Amino acid sequence: RKSSNRRNEEKNQEKNQEKNQEKNQDKNQDKNQEKSEVQKERQREREKREKEREKERERGREKDREREKEREREKREQRDQREKEKKRRKEKEKEKEKEKQREKEKEKERQSRKKREQQKRKASETESEKSENEQESSGSSSSGDEKERSRSRSNSKKKNDKVQDLSLIHISEPTRLLSISYAVFCLKKKKK
Repeated sequence: RKSSNRRNEEKNQEKNQEKNQEKNQDKNQDKNQEKSEVQKERQREREKREKEREKERERGREKDREREKEREREKREQRDQREKEKKRRKEKEKEKEKEKQREKEKEKERQSRKKREQQKRKASETESEKSENEQESSGSSSSGDEKERSRSRSNSKKKNDKVQDLSLIHISEPTRLLSISYAVFCLKKKKK
């Protein structure tokens, strides 16, 4: 009987131990499941964080690209402005050169006109001298006074061509009573 009791007790103990082991196993399994779930959640959170970081990095890269594009646009605009300024300067220089050429042409025309006028005057002078010489050679009875008058007239005509728009204001007295003396003539331009 004692042995049977012992055996029963041992069996009960074994059963209890098995039950305890099963409970422990269940607890361990539950714990392991919880740990695995916690780990999974952590992994998910890590993945989310990593994705967010990647998104932020992509945004930063996009912003950098946009900044680079803006810088390139600014550089292009600056180049365009420089080219426009160069073109304007070249055009201004060309216009200045054209103006200088026009001025030179005008000066040439003026000089040619002056030369023509001088030639005309010389021609008229030579013609008047020729006519006087012809009159002298023909033996006309004109006196020396008449010759002087004709000469003074020709000289006065020449002077009148040059000094047409002047009027006499004042004549000063001679400086000396000798053969060599001079007087001052004050002239003024006439108002047209």
